[in-house]
Amino acid sequence: TQSTWGLLSSLTRPWYKYKSSPFISLFCKLRSYLQVSYFMSVIKRRFEVEGDMLEVTPLGAGCEVGRSCILIEFRGRTVMFDCGIHPAHSGMEALPFFDSCRTDLSKIDLCLVTHFHLDHAGAVPYLLSHTRFDGRVYMTQPTKAICNLIWQDYARISRMGDNPAQSNGGESQNLYGMNEIENAMDKCLTIDFHQEFEHHGIKFTCYGAGHVLGACMFLVEIDGVRILYTGDYSAEDDRHVPRAEVPDLNVHVLICESTYGIHVHEPRKQREARFLRTIHNIIRREGKVLLPVFALGRSQELLLILEEYWSQHGWLRDNVPVFYASPMSFKSMRVFETFINLCGDRVRQVGGCTGQVAQHSAACCSCVCGSGACCMQMAPLTGS
Repeated sequence: TQSTWGLLSSLTRPWYKYKSSPFISLFCKLRSYLQVSYFMSVIKRRFEVEGDMLEVTPLGAGCEVGRSCILIEFRGRTVMFDCGIHPAHSGMEALPFFDSCRTDLSKIDLCLVTHFHLDHAGAVPYLLSHTRFDGRVYMTQPTKAICNLIWQDYARISRMGDNPAQSNGGESQNLYGMNEIENAMDKCLTIDFHQEFEHHGIKFTCYGAGHVLGACMFLVEIDGVRILYTGDYSAEDDRHVPRAEVPDLNVHVLICESTYGIHVHEPRKQREARFLRTIHNIIRREGKVLLPVFALGRSQELLLILEEYWSQHGWLRDNVPVFYASPMSFKSMRVFETFINLCGDRVRQVGGCTGQVAQHSAACCSCVCGSGACCMQMAPLTGS
């Protein structure tokens, strides 16, 4: 597999500097199509379940991390699980491999979105506005609320980085704008945990997956055959959300998130102790701690870890401020407050994801450049 992929990749390598040529540009597109077609043929799986063939086709995340999008086809029904973008790419290259999908997108009955992270939900507005998809999209209520914020933020950042004068052919790299986002918000339907729906003979329900607020696993049943798709899940007790549920039933097919494969993590308590020890040592030297946080959910978890540690150390609580400078995290806090009953015990105890210690600050420079130790959590550049 690697040798064949390498051969396809090397076909145009000597001519990259001449990519402005229409012929070479076309050749590069052909090479990309061959790569994707080969990729799809390698990772597609067909196997027999209850006397019929069930086909699983990853349109993304099959041999990579990013743009999760899994199609299952069984007995004339088709379900799409997740529809994300690849965070390492931009424009059309970030999308799932819709063009190489042999299944007519208009024949897909359902798209079930597990959670709001871009690599699982970022392509939904594009799917609903720029493809032939004509099915229904379901997600939990917190997922839909935060997706609205994240889609808008992604569209803004895409516009900021878009330079048509420098892009090939002068074409914009934006996948969607506000019109597509509004269309997606109108069309996306919501489902509660443990609520059961049926559409075109497909029964489906969802279970808590931990990970982030609103994240779920989807259990799909087609003619008595049960398929469980986990999405990203966490079996650990996080502070901001409960751990993943384990459905008390047997399934015929399990499609499981496996980003870390067989990697064994250091125990969580040891990781947290090392993290907090490092922060404390910096603060004792009157230093300033800058924590870059990229993902919603992770930022809330870190704020709660700091809240707990500061509350146990009076000197820190009284003398060292904790700031978080992330417009997206600040906006999403309202969603966490709205759905606080779905959050973890710690969030309900302190009355929110920041507790009494952390405070939002838009004046990043004055906080960091001022005198005295401080701890600041910041997100990458986003729209405010």
